[in-house]
Amino acid sequence: GGCARVPQAQQPHAAGERARVGAFQTREEAGMLWVWGDAASTAAEAEAALPLPLSPLLRQLCERSPAAGFQRDLPYGYELLGENLLDVSHLPFSHHGVGGLAREAGGALRVRPP
Repeated sequence: GGCARVPQAQQPHAAGERARVGAFQTREEAGMLWVWGDAASTAAEAEAALPLPLSPLLRQLCERSPAAGFQRDLPYGYELLGENLLDVSHLPFSHHGVGGLAREAGGALRVRPP
């Protein structure tokens, strides 16, 4: 997409070519925005065919109460956030007692897709 204006620039009307980004397929489900990070011409078909990794419990919660989510601002960088989100093995240990998680449920994780 194109950018028409950059308010923080010294000349806000001059966005320029460097202010362009590619367009990606998106899907909203369970109150979240999912982005298919592939700009290929076949991305729309691939994204539509891919089932999202959502638990049935989360789907039920969103159907019953769409505004049941919450947001929290935390003062740390994207590196730590990425590590936290990718390391699902930390859940039973770090979040013990939250949402039915228990330390005893922790263990080895299967790292290959089925």
